[in-house]
Amino acid sequence: MSDFNQVGKRVVKFGELGNRESEKPSYEMISYIDYIKREAGERGLIEKMGQMVDAKTGKVDRGQVCEQAILGRCEIKRNERVPVPINRMAKSYQKSKAELFDFARWHQPSGKEKAKENISEEVELMIKTKLKERGFNNISSVRFYTAVGTP
Repeated sequence: MSDFNQVGKRVVKFGELGNRESEKPSYEMISYIDYIKREAGERGLIEKMGQMVDAKTGKVDRGQVCEQAILGRCEIKRNERVPVPINRMAKSYQKSKAELFDFARWHQPSGKEKAKENISEEVELMIKTKLKERGFNNISSVRFYTAVGTP
């Protein structure tokens, strides 16, 4: 066996690109309204005006209302295409994490859209204060981003 390695060249074959499981795309781009409809259906709700609504009572899902009021909601147009993980497996989410985070970062609510109840600026200030107390000096790049309303 050692003679074979010393005598000649070895031929190594690689699979064609795209054939392996790990090379499949981890997310797809679909319209925001289609994403909301799909998520609402999976939760037993319906989509109404870009919100997930209880079909019987017609009320918006309380969790969404609370999150929006406290953290703000990303600004996404109805027909805008959003990155959505292809399946709910952790591996798929892990592979698409950078794309999902960037999408949320680019769609933050504007300053004028933030309600008085929104505490996102206070959370950011609190985090910066705690970091400074612990000796971190370069806190100018610390930012709080909401992901409410995104995949």
